[in-house]
Amino acid sequence: MKTRDLLFPAIVIPVACAFIIISFLLWFYHGENKKLVSAKIKIGAFLLSFSFFASCGHPQPTCYEVAPMPNSINVTLQEKIHPGDTLSGYIYSPSFKQYSFEIKDSLAQLAHQSGWLTPRDSAFNSSSDAFYIKLDSSLKPGSYNLTIFAENDSTINRDSLIEKIKFAVW
Repeated sequence: MKTRDLLFPAIVIPVACAFIIISFLLWFYHGENKKLVSAKIKIGAFLLSFSFFASCGHPQPTCYEVAPMPNSINVTLQEKIHPGDTLSGYIYSPSFKQYSFEIKDSLAQLAHQSGWLTPRDSAFNSSSDAFYIKLDSSLKPGSYNLTIFAENDSTINRDSLIEKIKFAVW
């Protein structure tokens, strides 16, 4: 246990008790005792400034999940992916009308497959849209990179890289 962990409560508890007692006395005097008002303000200011030490330290974990960034991709990869399988995933808060993909060999960087991401419904227009990619049945076993791009028009330009995901075909 750190010294700060022992020192902080040893100082704050008595000072907070004094603050409560002075507040109670001021209630009896209807706030007309200037010395008690001055003491209450000084003790309150001390408690506020001393509470700085409570927040200094390692950040505490919270129970809140961070919202995904716009156009962030989550691809569900099975343990064993075979040629001809379907990769699926989600795009969170899509801001583009279309998305393209390219699958390259991770060693030689040769393109093996490319095209448009296919939305599960008609378009990418909700807070999280599902998509799928049908893998080419001629893919050979090995390690691949799936790269996803955002597209502004109906031609594949591959200007706006969104995500790069590694996967293996068995």
